[in-house]
Amino acid sequence: MFSGWGTALQVKKRKSSWNSHRNVVVSSQQVAMSSALLLWPFLPASNLLFYVGFAVAERVLYIPSMGFCILLSLGFHVLSNYILISSGILNGYEKTETQAKKASTADSTKEQNTQNARRSSVQMRLVFTLVFTLLFFARTMQRDMEWTSAVKLFAADIKANPQNPELNVRLGHAVYAQSGNISDAEVFWERAVQIDESFAQAYYYLAYSKLIDNEYEKSEKLCHKAIKWDWDDKKKMRTQFSVDCYSIIGTIKHRQKDWASCVHWLKLSLDMNPNQKRVSKLYQTCLTFQKSLKV
Repeated sequence: MFSGWGTALQVKKRKSSWNSHRNVVVSSQQVAMSSALLLWPFLPASNLLFYVGFAVAERVLYIPSMGFCILLSLGFHVLSNYILISSGILNGYEKTETQAKKASTADSTKEQNTQNARRSSVQMRLVFTLVFTLLFFARTMQRDMEWTSAVKLFAADIKANPQNPELNVRLGHAVYAQSGNISDAEVFWERAVQIDESFAQAYYYLAYSKLIDNEYEKSEKLCHKAIKWDWDDKKKMRTQFSVDCYSIIGTIKHRQKDWASCVHWLKLSLDMNPNQKRVSKLYQTCLTFQKSLKV
């Protein structure tokens, strides 16, 4: 395609018979417009300029796909017209113009060559259109099958980007939601930690899984790791997972009947997010037991 453009731009410089086929040349404005549609809306979400925190998905490819389709059609136009000129019309024109001085059949020969070249060009365009339509149709059907469930979708995305910790966390969450077996989900959360040991979200889900399995010591250690990585150097919280980890530690202390520690951790969670009904109720319970021990 691109080689066709380069040849087409050289065609523009030629004179004589080539001047009658300037429609083969694609203007710089057309290429610039389609390239801008393809690149500019995609760059902010590409993770190339800065980290955006999510994988590239269909929602950021709508406008770039317009630019891609325009570039594809321009490429078809240049390539088909170049083949038409080089194989039929141009050669026929040059030869018949010379032969017209010698033979009266030059005009009919030229017309026949022109018709054959145009017919070949139309057939080539149809073949290209059919091939690309079938290819993108098959790719669309494949992607539609991946969207039938969250597990299939994230599994397909991980194949394309296996070193993305967030995708592994989401796949683990989807597996747990679908099967109800949290041990299957732990595999993906542990993989996310292996990819990025500072990924607080993965530590939180692992801590939650250990809480369900009544492994309180492991759960508390994982919560502390999540809290550690969730705070930046300026003592600002990056996500809300620290709040959830405070709640998990408070729940562990409640089950261990450590009322003072339970009150401490649940109060930290409620100070950051007071709109937690379950945590608030548990906090009042621990506070009541703590006060009764003092009495």
